[in-house]
Amino acid sequence: MIKRGAVVYNDKAGNEDHEKLLEDIKEILDPEVEELHFIAREHPGKIQEYLQDEENQWDQVWIMGGDGTVHTCIDGLRKRGNKPVTAIIPAGTCNDFARSLNLPMDPLAAVRASLEGTVYWTDIGVCNGHAFTNFAGMGIIADTSENIDEEVKERMGRFSYFMSAWKTMKDAETFSYSMTIDGHQREGEAVMILVCNGGSIGTTKIPFPTIKMDDGMLDLIIMKGTGGELFREWLHRSSKNGQVENTQGVTHMQVKTVNLKTNPVKKVDADGEVETETPAEIGIIPKAVPFIYANE
Repeated sequence: MIKRGAVVYNDKAGNEDHEKLLEDIKEILDPEVEELHFIAREHPGKIQEYLQDEENQWDQVWIMGGDGTVHTCIDGLRKRGNKPVTAIIPAGTCNDFARSLNLPMDPLAAVRASLEGTVYWTDIGVCNGHAFTNFAGMGIIADTSENIDEEVKERMGRFSYFMSAWKTMKDAETFSYSMTIDGHQREGEAVMILVCNGGSIGTTKIPFPTIKMDDGMLDLIIMKGTGGELFREWLHRSSKNGQVENTQGVTHMQVKTVNLKTNPVKKVDADGEVETETPAEIGIIPKAVPFIYANE
């Protein structure tokens, strides 16, 4: 039995479905957790502060929310000395990090999986001092996040991302970059630069089998070209044996650090949250947080 556990979430007052979900989660966890608490905050940043505070001691924490909430919470957890085992309850639009943990997308099924899963110490990326679990990127990926209509997102969920991506791809603009990759210089032009820790973006699996969250490496993907053709190439590059080779317009390599400048200055999207811009210093913290992965 788990001695002390907490379910932390972004409070959505008046959401009856939300309240019912919390009741169902409590019913599942009560028999498994000796001392169970539900911690609600009105903003993800407040949850981050709570999780970072060493006075709040837990054996296991469940973060309920989407990728944005998870992103903000992990920035608090990774700074702790004593880190609790951490589980994710997917309750957002795309839930890409939960997908990278092999979790089911149904929140209650994910709670059950967390009680039977396996704990692995997992790498966390850092961009300009902000943690990211899944990716940091600029160009098309950041513009897609910026172009999402929040009202459409509420109505159509993950399909709002595809709609925004299609619009963004049609108007994709090339930018120049210079970067230092593990001490080596590189320059060029791109429509998107992506640094991955996790293996899913916008509910779509990224077709690079080297992407792992416990290898101490990040996967750098540089895309040249224009909009739709480039993305179609990217999404169809996995061969039957799972190997992915560099092709014209797409460069992929594994790295530990990337120091990047762009012209013009580009906004940086980290896990769907646009918090910073270039120049960007990106690195990795190996085995930073113990996460529960669903057993396959």
